[in-house]
Amino acid sequence: MVAPGDVVLVDLTFLLKANEHSFYDAPLLLGPRGEDNTILYGVARDLLRLRKSLGIRNAIVVIGSDATTISSDTTVNNVLCLLRSLRTVVVHEQKSTAGSLCRSLASVAWWVMTQYKTLLQLVSDKCGIILPDIEG
Repeated sequence: MVAPGDVVLVDLTFLLKANEHSFYDAPLLLGPRGEDNTILYGVARDLLRLRKSLGIRNAIVVIGSDATTISSDTTVNNVLCLLRSLRTVVVHEQKSTAGSLCRSLASVAWWVMTQYKTLLQLVSDKCGIILPDIEG
């Protein structure tokens, strides 16, 4: 599906949402200082699974203001730190939604991975939408 040179915009919102809902009543994955890394683990796991299953080599992760309505500021910041330490290209804007960031960046990408169906309006000869079923 995704060609080796294609750039994929990944809206992190759906990954945060899926992991916030999937780890209820699960034992916490604690870091060396006792910090809760459960959601961080889930997001990293899902990003790697999507990367492998779709053959993504070039990605830009988009984190908008809606991330903090789904997850805590601490979790969003921890994910941001992890992605940056892995040298992942991240666009993080606290005053814009992930949808508006994806619309703004669509010209640099061949694919937008999101669960916002309103972004289907971006589909063109140069840009497609991937609607992952992360919960299924």
